[in-house]
Amino acid sequence: MRGLARLGALLLLLVAMPLRAEGPSGSYDGSQTELAAWLELDADGRFSYWVSYGAVDEVSQGSWHQVEGGIVLDSDPVTAPEFEQVRTSEGEPDALAIHLEVPTGLPVQLFSANVTMADGTAFVADFNADELVVPLDEGGQVATIALALPIFEVRSADIPVEDGAHDLSFRFEPNDLGVFDFDEAFLPERDGAYLLERFDRLLRFRKIEL
Repeated sequence: MRGLARLGALLLLLVAMPLRAEGPSGSYDGSQTELAAWLELDADGRFSYWVSYGAVDEVSQGSWHQVEGGIVLDSDPVTAPEFEQVRTSEGEPDALAIHLEVPTGLPVQLFSANVTMADGTAFVADFNADELVVPLDEGGQVATIALALPIFEVRSADIPVEDGAHDLSFRFEPNDLGVFDFDEAFLPERDGAYLLERFDRLLRFRKIEL
């Protein structure tokens, strides 16, 4: 009888306890005007992420865990795109020519160069063919360039330009282009949504019932 009394008391205690809130695992829609976004948090600690914005499709997968105030996403290993310098040669003394080899199907017009002059001035120039030409005034010198694929938010480190160099050639290696690398990225929770800044937008992933 004493055992039954204890069992009854335990059952009453369990009934009186508040139910645990449902965990964050599930499907989340972050879509908004002109942008489709989806985040899947599996109960086994894996996540899948997908965004389509204009001509850009971006994906990622990896592991996730909950922390105070939000969640943390950590992608599987990603090989980032890179720009490889393949040649430096002489050219016209009044200009710097930058050549860029790109994979078939990826228009060179999508690429640009962030140019910094020796006097500190800087500007962005777009490729319109297989090369980009930066005119140089007498005595002008380019200090560094950084090549970029803005549509995917890919940018190289600043590349020093040697004195007297007037013709530079690069090759773009796409590697895992289109795979976003969440490196222990914290997504805060606000008003029932997980927040992520991408493509100059604030994405709000809200849980949906499938």
